Amino acid sequence: MIGIIITGHGRFASGMKSALEVIAGECANVKTVDFEQGCSVQHFEEKMRETIERQHAVFGQVIICADLVGGTPFKSSVLLTLKNSNVQVAGGTNLGLLLEVQAGAKTGSDAQHVLQDALEMCTGSMTLFKKKKQ
Repeated sequence: MIGIIITGHGRFASGMKSALEVIAGECANVKTVDFEQGCSVQHFEEKMRETIERQHAVFGQVIICADLVGGTPFKSSVLLTLKNSNVQVAGGTNLGLLLEVQAGAKTGSDAQHVLQDALEMCTGSMTLFKKKKQ
């Protein structure tokens, strides 16, 4: 099994884990780190570092799913894991991606392949419902 960390602005991470568990059931391998208003970047990075170390110690491989590419949670995750090839970081996370990552994490042993497969599955998963003109 692969460890997963969800992170993002506000309560994005805890909210996404809650939604994930409604669909996928309990996800003991998933931890969250919220970057809430008033939290300093330094404090956030300390929480992220601790969570990454715990998940890595338990699972050996970790996937971090951040909300926005280029946002503080994403950038901090990338910087904290640059020298660790067993930790992969994705940005632009949505519930569909989390479902795919969690499914792959249960059976997969390579975080990079699990994340790449999940990203390929989710490409194009967003759509606009087009109403017919009356």
